[in-house]
Amino acid sequence: MAESLAAGDYEAAKRVPALKQVDTPDEVFALAEREAMANANVGDIVIYGNNGDSGPVKWRVLDKDEDGALILSLYGWTSTAVNDDKRDDDWSMTGLRKNMQDSGVINGIFSIYETAGIDEREHVYDGEYDETSKGYREGTEKKTNDKLFLLSRVDVERYLPDPADRLATSEEGETITWWLSDTDGSKKWPYESGQNYTTMFCCVSRDGSIFSVREGFDTNWARPAMWVSFD
Repeated sequence: MAESLAAGDYEAAKRVPALKQVDTPDEVFALAEREAMANANVGDIVIYGNNGDSGPVKWRVLDKDEDGALILSLYGWTSTAVNDDKRDDDWSMTGLRKNMQDSGVINGIFSIYETAGIDEREHVYDGEYDETSKGYREGTEKKTNDKLFLLSRVDVERYLPDPADRLATSEEGETITWWLSDTDGSKKWPYESGQNYTTMFCCVSRDGSIFSVREGFDTNWARPAMWVSFD
C-alpha cells in the first residue's frame, strides 16, 4: 500500500526533490501527500487531511487520470440523514451535500494547501439505471460540481464491482451502511396521509449490496469521495 510522506515525518517530506524550495511544513506535507498519491496504484491507501483526534484521514485510490486521483474515504465520517425535513429531493438539494461543500467542514480537515489541491469536478449521478450496461441511459443523468461528494451507483459498480470491496466501517470498527448520491426513482414513500412522499436514497449495505431507504427517516454513514490534483 502507498503511504503518504505527510504521516508525520517532516524530514522525509523534505527529501522529496520537488519540495526542496518549500519552507512551510503544511505546504511540504500537502505536496508530499500528492506526490505519494501520484505514485500510488488503484486500490492503494493514501493519506490526505487530518481529522483532529482521529489523526490523518485515510483514503482508497479508486481511479487516476493524468491530472489527479479519485479517492474514497476508507472509513465512514459521520452517521447522518441525507436531509432532516423529509423533502422529495435529489443529491443537488440535500443538506448533506451542502454540509460537505461547507468551507468550515473542509477547512476543519484540510490545510489551505490541501484544500487547494482538491479539484471541483463534475459529478454525474441519478440517471435511469440500466442493469445490463451498469450505467445510466444517455440523457437521463443529473450533474453537479462538487469538491466532496458521495459516489453514485454507477461509480460503485465501476470502481468497486466486487461487493466485498464495498464493505466499510466507522473508525471505531463498526460495520456501516453508507449513502450514495443516487435516488431510487422506482420508489416513493408516503409520509403524510398518502399525499406527500419522501425520496428513497440508495445505500451500500453491510453486505456490499445496493438498496434504498427513506430520506430523512433513516440514518446511515457519509463516506466522502473527491478528486485530488497531482500538481
